[in-house]
Amino acid sequence: MDALENAVANSKAVVSRPFEEFAALAMDGNRHFISFSAQVRAGARTPSDNDLDRARVQWENALFPNYSDKVIFGSLSLSERGMRNYGDVDIVLREDAIRGRSSVFHENGLVFSKKHNLRLHSVLPKGFRATWADRGKLAAAKLRVRVKKGMSLKDFDRLLQNDLGGGVRDDFIEFHMYGSFNRDVIEKAVATPEPAEKHYWESIRNRLQRHGSSVVTETR
Repeated sequence: MDALENAVANSKAVVSRPFEEFAALAMDGNRHFISFSAQVRAGARTPSDNDLDRARVQWENALFPNYSDKVIFGSLSLSERGMRNYGDVDIVLREDAIRGRSSVFHENGLVFSKKHNLRLHSVLPKGFRATWADRGKLAAAKLRVRVKKGMSLKDFDRLLQNDLGGGVRDDFIEFHMYGSFNRDVIEKAVATPEPAEKHYWESIRNRLQRHGSSVVTETR
């Protein structure tokens, strides 16, 4: 158990987004990534016609009463990979830029809200949220029954993020960050570009490397 806790104590925060969103963020130093709710409120995004977006306002407000539009979501990772359902580019965030405004949560907020029948007026049950510094302890508490002797770092990563391509069967520890971020907060971006994107991807790589704060890889 100590091995899992120690591994996750050094995990990364990853925000996975579609290539187009990442490219716009990477190429413009004045552009900031803001929360889904803030984008909808500003008229910059239209909610999709699915269970997630229909219920999103309710469960986000249950988790973050009166400030849910300020919270960005992601996942914890030991491999610098995120959850495929949220986008094909995994944006790894710099810990020194996020640690003071981040926390972690037991699982996907929508899945949790359904399990616990959360409503706007609900009080969040205790024991499912932790500070950024205590992310290893939260992972150990959640995953202790699945840990087996001799597990490797790759095994721990599969426990931490069970990525089945979307839906309620996906399981991960959710990352929450207050505020927005721009390209200066990006430590690394992990993706495999489509053939039509490769020329543009080279421009993105060069732009980020000139700023000295990010590294782009193309492995998955």
